[in-house]
Amino acid sequence: MRMFYKLFNKKRKKVDDLGSKIFSNDVNELMENNFNVMFIPLFDLFENKEKFKLEYRWCSDYEYICLNCHYKYESFNTKYYLECLKENKCIIIEIKNLGSLVFTSCHRDDLFLVLQRYYKDVTSYVFKGNDTGGYFKILRNGIIIRKISSYLITEGIGNKPETRGEPCEYEVEKGKIWKVDMKAKSLKDMITDFYMKDVLDLFDYYVGLNNLKNDSIQRIIIYDLIED
Repeated sequence: MRMFYKLFNKKRKKVDDLGSKIFSNDVNELMENNFNVMFIPLFDLFENKEKFKLEYRWCSDYEYICLNCHYKYESFNTKYYLECLKENKCIIIEIKNLGSLVFTSCHRDDLFLVLQRYYKDVTSYVFKGNDTGGYFKILRNGIIIRKISSYLITEGIGNKPETRGEPCEYEVEKGKIWKVDMKAKSLKDMITDFYMKDVLDLFDYYVGLNNLKNDSIQRIIIYDLIED
């Protein structure tokens, strides 16, 4: 997994701005940096509806009108999808025999709070990461089974470091249990060993990075997320 992480980070020429980047147009490129994705082992999440409203049952702040963009998937286009995410759209990638990957931006990742209640009858996972830290969550019956979050900074805003629940299968198997240091002098020191590469390892364990192949894509659906 570590080798895979290094390989796909060298896979394309790195330049500064999105407009000049050279992409290989591979689904793994959406997991290279600054990703926010939820895996739900189901298909047809929004039933291809034209327009509908998602609400988080406990807080009226999390309400979205979802508008189908009628995107027709023909070939994978990394640059286009990254531009969609910058515009706060939601991208659903259905992987054959696996389920759906729901990508969105850091401005709309509270959408995952909504989805964890809508699809509570299955075990789902949330993965977030960038160069500053990582975030991982296992959900079952709409409840957090395990959460690991370091001081992940997105657009200048830091995420609160914390862990919840019992150690997951991956932690037990690898003999690496993440814990919060309550005596740390700063937030970033509360969990110092949980980064994007660790989130990718967890993704590989629970979902499988090798499953993210273009020829395994069943469908891609894009929705505008408009705050109500």
